[in-house]
Amino acid sequence: MTGLSYTEMEGCRNLLSLLDNDEIMALCDTITNRLVQPEDRQGFNPLNVMSKLLLVSFRKFKEKEEKKAEKVDFRRLGEEFCQWFFELLNSQNPLLGPPQDEWGPQHFWHDVKLRFYYNTSEQNVIDYHGAEIVSLRLLSLVKEEYLFLSPNLDSHGLKCAASPHGLVMVGVAGTVHRGNTCLGIFEQIFGLIRCPFVENTWKIKFINLRIIGESSLAPGRLMKPAITFEPSDLEAFYNVNTLCGPVKYNSM
Repeated sequence: MTGLSYTEMEGCRNLLSLLDNDEIMALCDTITNRLVQPEDRQGFNPLNVMSKLLLVSFRKFKEKEEKKAEKVDFRRLGEEFCQWFFELLNSQNPLLGPPQDEWGPQHFWHDVKLRFYYNTSEQNVIDYHGAEIVSLRLLSLVKEEYLFLSPNLDSHGLKCAASPHGLVMVGVAGTVHRGNTCLGIFEQIFGLIRCPFVENTWKIKFINLRIIGESSLAPGRLMKPAITFEPSDLEAFYNVNTLCGPVKYNSM
């Protein structure tokens, strides 16, 4: 069958070979609504018919999944995700009133990783693992340190890419505020994986967050926070971050 490999076709036939002819005939009648009714069933091989039906169904399923993947607008996905994430996180800041929604580990995969690099009055890199601890560390930025992260969602501040394995990477830059004071900039990379149990829902697999104080920035950088990664760099970042260990950041 066009579009299927020899291995896939053999796999379908092997699955059907586990059933006897009566079971295959009953399944065939069910799938075809009894449309397959040869006049002479003596030479009729139900295994061949079911193999063809299964192959056609499998091909249609593959085509449907491929079209679904083609329809994903990763740029729009990144914009919508960032709007949701930062609105929700910033709303936990007590200075802004009651939170708009519940923040917690439910937004992350259980084995999520956070690499937090900051260069303010001191410089450090700390790794956090697990949905509970990662969600609490991010929450403490706004709830206890009273920070407000303002993302730049234009073409310079937001870039997205997708890995061959279904992981979507979103890189975003913006400014960091406390009250009416701008403290510096941030650069954040998210790794998102679609939740198979809830439609149109993505959960966070990893986060790399850099916060750079104003005193550590190059002249003019505060006015134009931009993500320094290109889509191809994001893909390389994914490979390094997940397969070869954590990424080292250079000071800016």
